Amino acid sequence: MRIDVRIDKSGLEKAYKALQRIPGAFPQAVSSAMNRTLESMRTESARETAGRYFAKSGEVRKTLQLRTANAGNLYGAMISRGGRKKLQEYKLTPKNPQAGNKKGFKGAVMRKGGLKPLPKGTFMMNTPNAGNVLFRRIRPGKAWSNIEHVVSPSIPQIVKNKETVAVVEKRAREVFEKRLNHEVMRIIGAMV
Repeated sequence: MRIDVRIDKSGLEKAYKALQRIPGAFPQAVSSAMNRTLESMRTESARETAGRYFAKSGEVRKTLQLRTANAGNLYGAMISRGGRKKLQEYKLTPKNPQAGNKKGFKGAVMRKGGLKPLPKGTFMMNTPNAGNVLFRRIRPGKAWSNIEHVVSPSIPQIVKNKETVAVVEKRAREVFEKRLNHEVMRIIGAMV
């Protein structure tokens, strides 16, 4: 997942002009503002994703790691890592495998649209290593080659939803500009 935040050049130029007489102040102000922006991006990504998908904000946040900037390296990144999740970790009904075999299962990853019936032939089996796992019969017969595992997207896949990314980018621009102004004023205030 990649979110590119384009910063207004004029804000950086103003900060540079204000701090150019203080050695090392400009890179320090930019890196501090960038790191606060990254923290804001992580919070906003978790909130937006949890609002659109059946995923808890805390679970999303755990997958988001930050690479912070410093005065010597003005580069920062937010990276989401994680494997696929079971559908029941998002939303699945009924949760009891036996009841699902009789009634059929309904599930959803996105909140919008609600629960949808899963295809006929979907069943849940308790496996020794992974617990309850959903499978779907793709051909008649009881051989393992006739069934497939029902997979759901990973947290990194849902974090990169276009609407979520747009909100996060907009918020990041706002936070960076505000934090850069704050850092400039803090540094100048410390010099007086």
